[in-house]
Amino acid sequence: MEPITKRDNILDIAKGVSILLMTITHLTLFKDYPSMIKINREIFMLFKMPLFIFISGMLFKNTSDDFIHFFKLKWFYFLLNFNA
Repeated sequence: MEPITKRDNILDIAKGVSILLMTITHLTLFKDYPSMIKINREIFMLFKMPLFIFISGMLFKNTSDDFIHFFKLKWFYFLLNFNA
């Protein structure tokens, strides 16, 4: 068992910023402002998803020692959502 280490606040802040960017880019508030739509498409869309996925991968904690068990468990819960 690994000792509990302190979380890095920079990663938490970066993940929060990426979540905010994803939320902002999906808002329809900017439909009356063409310049904001252009900034949204050219700047935010370029790095919002890769940033979110990269940071989520860095903060991922695998609690299972066996990858096959972990994969089966995730697959089970994935399929459970479709049967609900």
